[in-house]
Amino acid sequence: MDFKVKDLMMSPLVTTTKNSTIDYARELMERKSIQAIPIVESKDNLEVIGIITSSDLRGISDGSALVEDYMTTDTYWVRAEVDAEIAARIMLEENVHHLLVKTDDQVVGMLSSLDFVRLVSEKDFLMV
Repeated sequence: MDFKVKDLMMSPLVTTTKNSTIDYARELMERKSIQAIPIVESKDNLEVIGIITSSDLRGISDGSALVEDYMTTDTYWVRAEVDAEIAARIMLEENVHHLLVKTDDQVVGMLSSLDFVRLVSEKDFLMV
């Protein structure tokens, strides 16, 4: 069975602004059970300018520090209609665990390496 990125991605996308605190990012990840958050310029400008992951947050003791000081500005993306296999190759080649998912020029979701683990662990997939 062929899977598209749109079949695996998490949507709607959970974002926060560059001026959010580290404590807020941690709380948001915990509340939403996610491991990464795309960072947008502001509430009025939803252009993704970076990403912060649970790995980025490890070891940061100053919870009042701003996300923009710790986020990664190199982001990778894939189109929603692309085969999941291509997305997996991008993740391996770029050594990243998260890809932003776009439809046209709008970010509509995120694909994580855990989405692939979830796919493989599903009973129906194993019986194909």
